[in-house]
Amino acid sequence: MKTYSVLYAADVPHYATFDVRADTADAAILAAKASINAGDVLLADPDWDNTILERIVHIEDEAGREVANDIALDNRTLITGSAVRDAIQYAQECLGSFKADWIASHGLKPVVEKLEAAYAELGGAA
Repeated sequence: MKTYSVLYAADVPHYATFDVRADTADAAILAAKASINAGDVLLADPDWDNTILERIVHIEDEAGREVANDIALDNRTLITGSAVRDAIQYAQECLGSFKADWIASHGLKPVVEKLEAAYAELGGAA
């Protein structure tokens, strides 16, 4: 019987409470995003009982060769920027098969514009 080495992973949510001062709820959201992005918030309270994205990172055989990787062990999915970008590109390609006047007459022009903006923001071609 062979021996295989399995590398597992699971992400542990970490929490923090932080106060922001703002005149409106929208301004509070902006301040909260700025605070976490600036490193002002320390996410130091782990929730060990609620791991997410449990997965097998990889399995190696006795010679150290990878025989399997990226196997989900729970029902959660990590959506990366590239996955979202690919989905947006596919939606753009689908909508691109329609003529511009059909898109406009069905009120889809704002949708196309939002898809284009999101795609560019994620590093897709503008």
